[in-house]
Amino acid sequence: MLVEGLIKPVRLPSGHRRYPVEEINRILGTGGIKAEPDAVVLYARVSTKKQADAGNLERQLERLRAYARERGYRVVAEHSDVASGLNQNRRGLER
Repeated sequence: MLVEGLIKPVRLPSGHRRYPVEEINRILGTGGIKAEPDAVVLYARVSTKKQADAGNLERQLERLRAYARERGYRVVAEHSDVASGLNQNRRGLER
């Protein structure tokens, strides 16, 4: 059952979610996002400033960069947050 306003992800066998451009455009109501198969945006998050200060956030981003590089993806943006996973107000995720 699809709830109005929610994006329907495609679940990979690994448990990761992928969000089709068509679903994003449906939610935005614009049709303005163009699919670029090799373009990706990286997003990393840690729960506390202590984790960020310990380098966990940068390590996550480095692993994401390596993953993208190995698979030939073009990184168009990087965003990160220091916030609880339960917190819906995350600037990096919103971007």
